[in-house]
Amino acid sequence: MKEKRRDEKIPNALIVAGLRELSQYGIQGFSVRRVAGMCGISCATPYRYFEDKTGFILAVIEHLSDQWKLMQEQVASVYKGDARRQLTEICIANIRFRLANPNLLFLTPSSGIARDQLRALSAVSEGTSKIIDTYCEEHGISDEERRRRLFLARSAVL
Repeated sequence: MKEKRRDEKIPNALIVAGLRELSQYGIQGFSVRRVAGMCGISCATPYRYFEDKTGFILAVIEHLSDQWKLMQEQVASVYKGDARRQLTEICIANIRFRLANPNLLFLTPSSGIARDQLRALSAVSEGTSKIIDTYCEEHGISDEERRRRLFLARSAVL
């Protein structure tokens, strides 16, 4: 029973250590062996939870994405019905999220991020995109202008 409880904690510990690893060494320098060492487990153990190194990195990115999506949903629900305020508060929340998670800075296309990893990261903007669509629709903003605003928002918000 004790072994099973410890076993359930390992994937979370690997994700947290993976975030530190990516922050320090980036995607190109990511070492599963080093992460395992941080967790005090054998270098083979992570492969019980992740198919390969790329899958491991993807799980770390998805973890960050899930955290941001949750925060974004919470902000949107507090200001429901006011798209302008939602966008303002989401931008503020994004700044706070980035300050709390400085490891987001390593997630750029030039950092060697794989296509699946980039897709997981770009999915984070879906909530903001919907709010921008709502705002533009409410204010009669053209599709071309909506695309510009969406581009600017995605530049500022994941």
